[in-house]
Amino acid sequence: MIREQPLHLFLLLTDREQLYDNLECPWTPWVDVCVLLHLVRRYRPARFLEIGTHRGHTTRILADRFPEMSITTVDPGDQVPSSERPAIQCAEYLPQSQIGELVGGRHNVTILKQPFQEIDFGGEAFEMIFIDGNHFLPHVLDDSLLALRLLASFGVVVWHDYNHIGDVNLALDQLPIRDRIVSLAGTWTAFYDSHL
Repeated sequence: MIREQPLHLFLLLTDREQLYDNLECPWTPWVDVCVLLHLVRRYRPARFLEIGTHRGHTTRILADRFPEMSITTVDPGDQVPSSERPAIQCAEYLPQSQIGELVGGRHNVTILKQPFQEIDFGGEAFEMIFIDGNHFLPHVLDDSLLALRLLASFGVVVWHDYNHIGDVNLALDQLPIRDRIVSLAGTWTAFYDSHL
C-alpha cells in the first residue's frame, strides 16, 4: 500500500537548511509561510514588496532568513476607514505605532505606514510581491492590479487567504492574468509567476 504523507511533514523532513524551523507567525498558517519562503529561496528576489505588514511577523521571518533581500512593507493600519474594513479583519487595523513593530530598525526592511494606492514608488519594480492586506474585494482587486504594474518583468506575485476569504477569490477571478494564477492545494496561497 502507498503511504500518504502530509505536506508539512514532508517539508520538515526534507529541509536540510532548516528554513522552515521555528516559524512564529500567528496570523498565517505554517504551511503558507513555508510556501512563501520556498518561493523566495527559489527566485532570490533582490526587492520584495509586502502589502499588509501588521506587526511584522512574516516580515521578520523573511528579514531573518534572507538578510540580503531588500523588503518594503506597506500597511495603513488604523488609517483605513471603518466602512472599508471587512468584518473578518476588524481587529487587524493597528495603531500606527504598532505597525511593523517586530522589524523596526532592521537594515533590510522599509516600513511604509500609508495606503498602498497612495505611495509613489518612483518607477521601482519588485521581483516578488506578497499581498495580504485588506481583504475587502475592491481593495484586493486594486492592490493586485497595482502590484502587477510594480512587478519586474520576471517576477512573482503571491496572494494570501485564497480559498479562505471569498473576496480574495473573487478579486483574483477578475484579473487579466487569472488563467496564469496557481492555487496551491492544502494552503490559502495562490501565486502568479511571470517566469512560466
